[in-house]
Amino acid sequence: MIEGLRRVARDAYRPAEDRDTVEGAFVIATLLEQRGDVAGAERAYERATRLGHVGAACNLGVLLEKRGDIEGAARAYRRADKAKDANGAFNLALLLEERGRLADAEAAYWRADRRGHASAASNLGVLMAEQGRRADAEAAFRRAESRGDPDGARNLASLLAADADLFPVRPPARRRTRPGAAAACGRPNAWLTRHSL
Repeated sequence: MIEGLRRVARDAYRPAEDRDTVEGAFVIATLLEQRGDVAGAERAYERATRLGHVGAACNLGVLLEKRGDIEGAARAYRRADKAKDANGAFNLALLLEERGRLADAEAAYWRADRRGHASAASNLGVLMAEQGRRADAEAAFRRAESRGDPDGARNLASLLAADADLFPVRPPARRRTRPGAAAACGRPNAWLTRHSL
C-alpha cells in the first residue's frame, strides 16, 4: 500500500521535475531514496542541487556517506555549506572533526552556529572547552541551550558546576548519536542532520 502511494506521488511530481522545478527535483530525489533507488536518488539530488535547492546537496552528502563515499560526501557538504545551509556546515564539521582537522571543524561549526544550528553551538563549545577556552565554551553552550539543545544545557551546567566546585563533573557531551542515525548514515556515532519534505 505504502509503495503504491509512493509511486503515485512520484508520478505526480514527475511532470514538475521535467519542467526543471527545484521542489519537484527534490521531492523525486527523496522518494527515490525512500524507495531504495540510491543511484536514481543521487542523480536527482545532483539535479536539485544544480537547480538551486539548498538542502539537496546536504542530503546528497548523507546519501554518499551512507554508501561509504566520504570524499564525495565532503564535497556535497561543502556545496551545501557554501549555499549557507546550516545542516551542511554541521555535517561537514563532524566529518572534519572525525578526521582530526580540528581547526577546519571549528570553522565549520562556527558557520553552522551562526546560522542557528543548536547542536553545532554545543559541539563548538566542546572543542573550545577541550582547548581551555572556557569563556568561549560557555558562550557557545549558552547559545546551544537557548536554542533548546539538551547537550548544550548539560554542558553549560557541567561547566558552571566545575567553576563552583559543586560536584564531580562529567566531560562535555557532543550530540553524536540519535536513534537510527548510525545505521542510516553508515557512520557510527554520527549526528547527521537532513532536510525533509
